[in-house]
Amino acid sequence: MKRMNIKIFCLALCTSLMMSGCTPSGGDESDVTAENNAETSAENVTGTAETSVSVSGTETKKAETGTAAVSGTEVSENVSGTAKVSDTAKSTEKAKASETTRVPGPPAETGEPAVVPHEGGKPDTYADPGEYGYANDLLCTMARGYYGSRTNHSPEFVEVEGETDGKVNIHLYDLFDGHTSTAAWYYIDRMTGKGTDFLENEIDLTAPPAEMWNPDVPQRAKIEGNKRCAVLYLGYIDTDIETYISNNVAYQELIHQNFSEYNYTWLADMPKQNYVEIPDGNELYLIIPRDDEARVRVGRFDLSREQLIGNVYSSYRGAPFLLRCNVSEIRPDAEIFITDNSGEYPGFSVSLSGKDGSLCESDSYTRLNEYTEDPAG
Repeated sequence: MKRMNIKIFCLALCTSLMMSGCTPSGGDESDVTAENNAETSAENVTGTAETSVSVSGTETKKAETGTAAVSGTEVSENVSGTAKVSDTAKSTEKAKASETTRVPGPPAETGEPAVVPHEGGKPDTYADPGEYGYANDLLCTMARGYYGSRTNHSPEFVEVEGETDGKVNIHLYDLFDGHTSTAAWYYIDRMTGKGTDFLENEIDLTAPPAEMWNPDVPQRAKIEGNKRCAVLYLGYIDTDIETYISNNVAYQELIHQNFSEYNYTWLADMPKQNYVEIPDGNELYLIIPRDDEARVRVGRFDLSREQLIGNVYSSYRGAPFLLRCNVSEIRPDAEIFITDNSGEYPGFSVSLSGKDGSLCESDSYTRLNEYTEDPAG
């Protein structure tokens, strides 16, 4: 194959030279014929050169060398052009091979080192608080849950108010009549979630919630679908709730006698945290939220100023509670707000009818029957 290519190449050169030397000059036809023959020879030579390129890199070099020996003809220029194309093809093939076998280099520089987020708060995409510690908002949520699950009180405000000696100062408080009513101060290590309260009792905001009193209340089954709670009027009261339930015979009968399907024996275990008192209130009510996970708060209404002046109760869970309220029959002095699994509702009040002394009807609650001695007893 190698010899055949050389012979073809030489034959093409000889033919071109012979035709150019034997053809008479000066005639138009002869000039055209010579040019055509030269072009034909050049095409043949180009084809030969291309054929030699496809055989091997060595034969290409030989063909290029042979062509360089021919000068002053179009054939030489064409062959030279063919050689240039071959070089380009080689360069392209080498570039592709280089790209295929490239070894990855070191990663690019990322610029300035990451800055620790403000106040220790971790980025939204960072799941582990171990590097940056707990963010302020999360610490407040943890503090509210810790305090609420142990006192059944959810303070209206929980805020971070600075850091001292590496401890975050968390203030839990309510506003009552324009004044701050502090529920607790917590001093918490941001990294661990542990610390102390203002009495130096050790606390751990990461601990599970404490078990709270929240019994299975059968009276919830009586609450109508569009009502948010059930209300039972217990009677007149002229002392504090604890003294009342200890001495009132009717109340003792209510909580100790299992006289009906909807008994009230569960009331015997109600903790004092579920007692809500408006000073000098004369009516005692039992309030049973429909949702045992509801959030409840009771605001005090100032009759002289005709406005709410603060919360007297804020429940972390929707457990039943006793409410002592209403100094005057003119206007109720307690307003109840319940947020449950169906949303937040406007506040409502409980009061007695001026006609017969019974519990007033309301779109907000279902009235439970007042206690009467079991006829069968």
